[in-house]
Amino acid sequence: MDVGDTIHDRFELKRRLGRGGMGDVWLAWDEDFERKVAIKFMIEKSVIGETDVISTEDYHDLRRRFEREGLATAALDHPAIPAVHHRGVWRGSSGGEMPYLVMQYIEGKTVEDLQEERGGFLEPEEAACLAVQLCSALAVAHDANVVHRDLKPANLMVGPSGMIKIIDFGVAFIVDSEKSRITRSRYSSPGTSGYVAPEVLKGASPGGTAADLYALGIVVYELLGGPVFRAATATDLDAAHLYKDPQPLCERRPTVPRDLGEAVDRLLIKDPAERLVGAREVSALMRRHVPAAGSPGIGHPAKFDVTLPFRTPFAPLARPDDSFRPPMVAVAGVAMSVGDAQLGRARELWDLGDRDAALRLVEHVMEEARREQGDVGKGAVRAWLLYAEWLHAAGRVGAAVGELRDMLRVFDLKLGRRDKRALEVRELLRRYESGKE
Repeated sequence: MDVGDTIHDRFELKRRLGRGGMGDVWLAWDEDFERKVAIKFMIEKSVIGETDVISTEDYHDLRRRFEREGLATAALDHPAIPAVHHRGVWRGSSGGEMPYLVMQYIEGKTVEDLQEERGGFLEPEEAACLAVQLCSALAVAHDANVVHRDLKPANLMVGPSGMIKIIDFGVAFIVDSEKSRITRSRYSSPGTSGYVAPEVLKGASPGGTAADLYALGIVVYELLGGPVFRAATATDLDAAHLYKDPQPLCERRPTVPRDLGEAVDRLLIKDPAERLVGAREVSALMRRHVPAAGSPGIGHPAKFDVTLPFRTPFAPLARPDDSFRPPMVAVAGVAMSVGDAQLGRARELWDLGDRDAALRLVEHVMEEARREQGDVGKGAVRAWLLYAEWLHAAGRVGAAVGELRDMLRVFDLKLGRRDKRALEVRELLRRYESGKE
């Protein structure tokens, strides 16, 4: 698969978001509903065979799970669980079949990024708000016999409103009540080292609801007190989770309320039977530390504030100071900005083959948006990127590279080299310059 490929005559692949041992995740454009989506592909058996050996039985087992678990996840209805829009099978480059799931694309930042921005630690009420949101979603999933098995800060997204989304639910596992255990292979090993429960590491369990709660405990502990254990290798880290007792959280960070620290400590007990019973019990303990409605903030910027849904429930987000709201027009009864309407017209011209006219119109929209919003305004960036991509698609590679270089200079200056948008443009520029796209 490659950029520009269209899946199911509907989803156009834009760029790869991530790659794991068993598949890829792509950003795609849903042409039917004109929205971004994320597509998770299960890798072809032949591709696995290039670097590893997998039996036909193991592969078919993984494929059955991927498809069945996609259906189960689609049935989960919770604001913190991304929606599943579509599923299907894509024929790969070697002719092999690749099952895929089309899911809601989540924009925001990971809890891992948020933690790094805060110098490694969150305030107790922030951690409690995050935990309560997660428990609400886990209760719904666990009631449906779906377990995540890979909870970690990198798999938790925070939206601008402070709401949490649990990503990678599309590869969750189902607890089969008709079997005493899940048939496993080394390809279905759950979790990330440092977040895997002891019973899973020992092979006594494939990872059930208690393992999800253990991972939740690790996440909250890390947000408040730093890494539970430190080790040079993943093997040593797993051994620590198997045989060492963590330092009580309140000893690690004395400012953490004692009952909150004790609740986290109980989630990290080695024996799953002795942990807190379920997500609802954990939520009740954590909820004691969430701020009351109407209470003041904690001093951090309101955007991506996980306490916001509790302090100001259902309140609309404040408009950013540098936001730009262009005039709105009605198209088929739907309100859209003039810029959006012009971009829509440009796409029509492009699809009709009039690329020069499409490029001229996009360039006009880009210049107008930059003049009104500034170089890093949302509409300006969207039009600028589209202009560069279409220049490249039209064979004007040098012009596309020039636009991306200009964009990168602006982003590095105004947003910083580590800003997500700057990193994305830098990666796209690298691919264009190397001729890989």
